[in-house]
Amino acid sequence: LTGNGPWTFDYTLNGGPATTVLVNQNLTSYTYNLAVDDPGIYKLVKVVDEDDEGCAYGTINVQNYILPTATISGTKKTCEGTAVTFDVALTGSKPWSISYRLNTQTPVPVSGINTSPYKLSATKAGNYTITSVTDAHCQGTGTGVGSLTVDPLPLVSIIGMDTIFSISTNAQPVNVNPFGGNFNLSDDHRAILEDEGQWYFYPSIAYVLAGSPFWLRYSYTDPVTTCTGTDEHRVYIIQKAAEILIDEPKEMY
Repeated sequence: LTGNGPWTFDYTLNGGPATTVLVNQNLTSYTYNLAVDDPGIYKLVKVVDEDDEGCAYGTINVQNYILPTATISGTKKTCEGTAVTFDVALTGSKPWSISYRLNTQTPVPVSGINTSPYKLSATKAGNYTITSVTDAHCQGTGTGVGSLTVDPLPLVSIIGMDTIFSISTNAQPVNVNPFGGNFNLSDDHRAILEDEGQWYFYPSIAYVLAGSPFWLRYSYTDPVTTCTGTDEHRVYIIQKAAEILIDEPKEMY
């Protein structure tokens, strides 16, 4: 506003009836903040100061946006080292940015989300919550809890096995703990066979099927948690017996 205050000015909303506002300031210029609640096109149509009617102009388009929300939910269980995903349902206008927190840890920001629901990947046990959400226009709130339980992998071991075998060596017992697993992930499981509760390794078969070195990999799945643990052992298979000669140690000056 310019001129000699006080002023009155009229404005319309979407071309409707004019509303008059009194600005009771005895100044030569003044900036008035017009507070509005309704969306639409506001237009200045008249202004009068203490002396005369002046020139009023200008329009503004006010849009009303619903605050965005982000909701996480679900109770899940996984094995150590295996990720699961929680759905985060988003409302509002893309793109979104969220921050999530595990228990009481520092929130983790995620930006550039363009689809809902957002798939939040998790590997650590605890409660996941959404601490903030922002869409293309506004900042909103997060609600809900995603709860994750993580079961440990069973301890698995191949026990006391040599690392070098001759191709002519007979079947060698392979001791494992716990029993009840399999060697399916080995270089070739057909070289390790089970007989009456004992595993046996056949060097000649291993050499023909996969060569040397040969990896034995034993896996066991816990029947309660369904989590699988694995141990591996590398062996070398030689075709002939050989001697390794080592020179007598020499001193150098």
